[in-house]
Amino acid sequence: DGEAYFGKLPLGIYMVSETKAPAQILTYTANFIVSIPMVQDGQWIYDVKAEPKNAPTYGGVSLQKVGVTAGNTTSEVGLEGVVFRLEKQEGTEWNAVDATKLTFTEGSGSASTDASKPGASGYIVTGTNGLITITSGLTKGTYRFVEISAVNGYIANTDVNANVFEIDVENGALIVKQNGTKVNAIKVVNERPDFDKDVTKRGDTNFGDNNNVDYGIGDLIPYTLTVKVPTNVAKLKTFYVTDAVNSTQLEYQNDTTNPIEVKVDNVKLDEQYYKLEVSDTKDALKIDFKTGTAALPETVAGKTITIEYKAKLLDGAAITNAGNVNKADLVYSNKTNIDSTEGELESDKNKIHDEGVVYTFQTGILKKDPNGTKLSGVE
Repeated sequence: DGEAYFGKLPLGIYMVSETKAPAQILTYTANFIVSIPMVQDGQWIYDVKAEPKNAPTYGGVSLQKVGVTAGNTTSEVGLEGVVFRLEKQEGTEWNAVDATKLTFTEGSGSASTDASKPGASGYIVTGTNGLITITSGLTKGTYRFVEISAVNGYIANTDVNANVFEIDVENGALIVKQNGTKVNAIKVVNERPDFDKDVTKRGDTNFGDNNNVDYGIGDLIPYTLTVKVPTNVAKLKTFYVTDAVNSTQLEYQNDTTNPIEVKVDNVKLDEQYYKLEVSDTKDALKIDFKTGTAALPETVAGKTITIEYKAKLLDGAAITNAGNVNKADLVYSNKTNIDSTEGELESDKNKIHDEGVVYTFQTGILKKDPNGTKLSGVE
């Protein structure tokens, strides 16, 4: 009940000094003198009660969550709906902060209402433009925002110590610091890769518009898959490309004359850094950058990977407006798993899809005389 009791004290004069207080108390009560006994209303009082008062001070913090697309530094956008868990360090332990007791700026984040991730357990969701603005409810101490999940294909950084900050006292007010430096807001950036599939026009070096081209039966069609690699690729458990065609329409080529080539910024990538699989029926291929005999070198992070191959247009190719479709996907982890040795669920993966269409046509001629009689032998 906020009471401190000193009993069986000898008569005398005492000074009371406040030596410790909760984190929300920035200024201690001044030392004061107590006489035992003391006179009150003309009587000697031996059980003396003093009521010093403190004024609590609470602070806040701002966080901005943004996403960028690999290879495009100008693509920064605020991410709404990202889930964090706010924790405070107590000794050697990290304990969740009850987010339902915090005050937020309207539209700038809120305590989570998800039953599986309740606000009372520290879960907070970013608001408009990816902002979390807590105006009150935090006391002096060390905190961290732990990212739980990302949105829109971005990769969550689940390193628990990625966003540690301190709320400290300066000139009698609470301020926010990171690594000992005062900051106005904590900025958290997510990346996502980019993926594109292109097909080269016949007799040209340029790609077809909207990935649509026309070729003849028996032609070898050049395709290019382009992957913009995120800088945190080393922390992902999954990062691979798949490509698939209809086995009656197209057939992958992979021999010394027409090899499947994997390059980084137009320089051939050593085969130890990826695993290439082509199906026996030559209608599916997979390039996995996490199952090679060696880990991807750090120099690949933030770069562009291209996969170049050719596919042969077969006799069974469709001659309808539907064309002959070639489908490709980039599959990658949607969160970093730095310390995890377990496998990933499908829900822990993102996918970027793209397609290319090759058209081929046939022409028929029916020769007749003026009376409508069909004529044979005409050249």
